[in-house]
Amino acid sequence: MKFKKDSVGQTKISVEPYSIAPVCQKSRPEYFYRGDISKICTVLETVIFYESPIHKEEAERRAVQYWGIGAVGSRVRAILREAALMLVREKKIKKKGDFYWAANMELPKIRNRETADVSKKIEYIAPEEIREAAMFVLRKEYSAPRDSLINKVANLLGIRRVSEQTAEYVWDAIKIYKKEKKIAEIDGRLVVASISKSA
Repeated sequence: MKFKKDSVGQTKISVEPYSIAPVCQKSRPEYFYRGDISKICTVLETVIFYESPIHKEEAERRAVQYWGIGAVGSRVRAILREAALMLVREKKIKKKGDFYWAANMELPKIRNRETADVSKKIEYIAPEEIREAAMFVLRKEYSAPRDSLINKVANLLGIRRVSEQTAEYVWDAIKIYKKEKKIAEIDGRLVVASISKSA
């Protein structure tokens, strides 16, 4: 996440393009199956470091490119999940639901996926990143109706077609900040709670 100073010296969070881990083929598939699990851990950790938070299936697809493996079948997935479990146990990464996080990351970056070669499935975006995107939109626009906020958040993250399923996923993520009183609703419009208190 990038931080900038505005004209009065306040810190602003900016949106950045999605950055893909620089993984290219350096080995062959047979070495994945009979190789050292520590090498698999290293490659997977590198992917997670670059793309945290990243959905476990996205991380797996990216990691196996190192061995030139095109599809993640059940056997490949089992090996990768074992590697991820080792990384979690060693506190080199964190796992939250279906997402892997870099060990030292607390707040996610806000990333636009529109031009990146990554999945555009909304469920592959961590709820925490969606919530931060919602806060970004509300701080910029001060307030927004629910449907407008959902569309703006999805677009900000690089999702241009906002289906009913996408809208539901985004709203479920945002509702957590409502429950935690970080986002408030006033006269049918959503605002950052701290702004609503000072208004």
